[in-house]
Amino acid sequence: MKINLSATLLFIALSVNCNVLGQTSTDQISDNFISYLNTLDNKDFEKSIEYLPIELFEFVPKKQMLSVFEEIFNNPEIIISYKNPKILEIQGPFEYQKKSYALIEYEATLKMKFEFGIEIESKEEKKDRLILQINNIKQLFGDDVVSFDWDTETFSIYEKKNAYAILYNDDPEWNFLVLDESSQQLLSKIIPTVILNRK
Repeated sequence: MKINLSATLLFIALSVNCNVLGQTSTDQISDNFISYLNTLDNKDFEKSIEYLPIELFEFVPKKQMLSVFEEIFNNPEIIISYKNPKILEIQGPFEYQKKSYALIEYEATLKMKFEFGIEIESKEEKKDRLILQINNIKQLFGDDVVSFDWDTETFSIYEKKNAYAILYNDDPEWNFLVLDESSQQLLSKIIPTVILNRK
């Protein structure tokens, strides 16, 4: 009876410890991911690069990735920012071959404003231009996730996406790979199949 009681207490203690560690891991993933998105919003691209998995640079060199960030976020004709990022769900983490992986579902609002520097245009020309922009953005992102503020001429685009979090044993912070349709082939080269199949 005494042995059974000791075994029960040990099982409870291990269960509690596992739950605490799991919660700490998901909190760290959430904090690191929000920090990553904030580096993009703050245009701190050197820091943004540090949050990307090192395997990515076997296919896209760091300098090229940095140029992509700068081209997108420093384009004088398009003002882009991320607002209200929120983690919806974290699956994992799962350990595999000395790395930890987690699948993140998150939402955020992409703010976008076009600045073409048009000095002379009539009200009708401006209205037609903006309507064309609205139609193009809705066609690109989807009609149901795009709204337009006519006063500020700013688009709000609701995004709900997935990302993989990766933790290397010698790294205190998680790295992230945001998923979209164009990244599926690259994803299979970076994330092990056994982890991809856990979805």
